[in-house]
Amino acid sequence: MKLNSKKIRVLAVSAFISAALCGAGFASYSVMNAQDAVVAKAEDSVVYSLEPTKGVNSDYTKNCDITIGGITWNLNGNSTELPWRIGGKSITKVDRSLFSKTAINENVTKVDLIFGSASSITVNSLKFTVHSTAADAEKNLNPLSSTDLSFKENSTISVERPADVSWEGVFYRMTFNVTVSGDSNKSVQFKGAKFYGAASMKPFVEVNNPSAALNLGDKGTFTATATNATNPVITWTSSSSDVLKIEEATGAYEALKVGSATVTASMTADDVTTPVTASFKVTVNYGLVTIARANEITTALSGTTVTSPYELTITGYIVNLNGDNQETGNERMIVLSDKKKDATDGNKINVYGIYPSNALRKEAILNGMVTVTGKPAKYKGSAQLASPSWTDYNDDAISFAKEANSLLDEECANRDVKEETWATIKAKYEALDEYAKAKLSKATADDGNSDIKNFVSRYVIIVNGYKYEDFMSSSAVKAKGYAFGISSKENVTYAWIIGASLFAILAAGCFVFLKKKKHE
Repeated sequence: MKLNSKKIRVLAVSAFISAALCGAGFASYSVMNAQDAVVAKAEDSVVYSLEPTKGVNSDYTKNCDITIGGITWNLNGNSTELPWRIGGKSITKVDRSLFSKTAINENVTKVDLIFGSASSITVNSLKFTVHSTAADAEKNLNPLSSTDLSFKENSTISVERPADVSWEGVFYRMTFNVTVSGDSNKSVQFKGAKFYGAASMKPFVEVNNPSAALNLGDKGTFTATATNATNPVITWTSSSSDVLKIEEATGAYEALKVGSATVTASMTADDVTTPVTASFKVTVNYGLVTIARANEITTALSGTTVTSPYELTITGYIVNLNGDNQETGNERMIVLSDKKKDATDGNKINVYGIYPSNALRKEAILNGMVTVTGKPAKYKGSAQLASPSWTDYNDDAISFAKEANSLLDEECANRDVKEETWATIKAKYEALDEYAKAKLSKATADDGNSDIKNFVSRYVIIVNGYKYEDFMSSSAVKAKGYAFGISSKENVTYAWIIGASLFAILAAGCFVFLKKKKHE
C-alpha cells in the first residue's frame, strides 16, 4: 500500500504520542477503514477471535451472556441480530457495554475492534479498558489500562498494549456512551474483535462443553482441557448439588431439580499449587414429558421398550393440575389419563411445563383432550418425551356444541325440530362429564366460543317455542323465561280447534239472531 508524505508525517506524530502515552500506562490506538483492516503487524498472530453469534436478548436496554470460543461475553444490547447492535431509542448520553466474564489466558499485545454501520446514532465516547478481575470488568473499576477511542463507522480500531502492563489472563471491556433522539431503535453494529499476541505460558483450564441450560432429568459428562500444566488433575463442583449433581472426579452430571447452579472445574498440577478454575452457570428447566404407564393410551409406546427416537403422538384427558404452580408461567405440571375423572384409575402421563390456555379449569381440574408430540428416549428404565409441544386441544363442551349444531342445522332451517333429534342431543349431553355439563348449563347466547354461542341461542328458542325438555337446566332459558310458543305440529291442531270454535260461536250467534227475527 502506497503512503504519501502527508500520511507519513501523521504516522510519525502518532508514533511519538504513542510512545509518550505507553510509558504512562495508556494504550495507543489507530483507526483503519474496513478495506484496510488486513494491515496487522506481521509478527503478531491471532490468539483469540471474538466472532459474534446470535444470543437471546433483543432488548437494547438489557444484558445477556454469550459464550464464544470458551470466553463468555456480556452484551448490553441486541444480540439476536448479526452483527450485534448496541444502542437504543430516545436516550441521551447513556452508557452501553460489552465485557468479558472469562479471562483470555493469552499474552495479548494488540486488539482490533471491528465496527459496521452506525445510522442515526451519536457515539459520544468509546472507552476500551482492561481489568484484572471479572467483577472489575463488570463494574468498570480499577482498570489496568484505559484508552479513549475515537469511533468511526465501518472501520477497525486497533488498540495496543502499554509497555508497562501485562494483558495476560485479563478481562476486557468496551463502554459506549450514546445518544439517540428518535423513538425507534438505532444502533452501532459490532462485528467482532481479534486479539493478537504470543502464546501464553500461563497455566489455565477451559471447559470444553459448557451448557447454559438443561432439562430436568438430563444426564451427561462435562469435560475440560488443561494447558501449560504438568500432570494436571481436574475436579468438578456444583454450587447447588440438589439442582445439578456432579461427580467430583469425572464431571458426570444429572439435573435433579428446577433451578440454577454454578459449575466449577478446578485444575492443579505438579507445577500448579494454587488451583486454576473455570466456571459457568447452568439453569435447569422443565421441558420433559415423563411417560409412566402409557401403553394403553397409545400403541406407539409399550412399557419401557423405547430405545430409539421417533415421533410420537399421545392423546389423553387432562385430569389434574399442580395447584401450587398454576400462575408461575413455565413451572407447571399436569396429568393426562386415558380416563376422564381419576388419573389413579387409569394409565397416566405427567406433563411438565405447559398446558393449553383455553382449557376448562375447575379448581385443580382441566377437562378436555390434548395431543402431545415429541421424541421419546430411554431414561431411568422408563420413557420420556423431550421438547414437548401442544398440537391440538378440543374441549368436550365445544365438541358437543359443534355436533349438536350439525344435527340441528337442517331442521332449524325448515323450522321443524323433531323430538327424536332432541332426544339424541339430550343423550349426548348426558354422556358428558360434570365439568362439560356445568360449562354448557351456565353458557349464554353471548358465549365467547362461536359453537357454544350458536347452540345456546338455538336451545333457548327450541325449549321456549317447542316446549321441549330443558335437559341442561340452562341459565339462558331461565333468564329469558318461558315465552308462549308452540311447535309446528301443534300449530295445525290448535288452528283447527280455534277455527272450529270460532265457527261454532259464529253459527250459534247467527242461529239465535235468525230465530229472533222469525218471532218478530
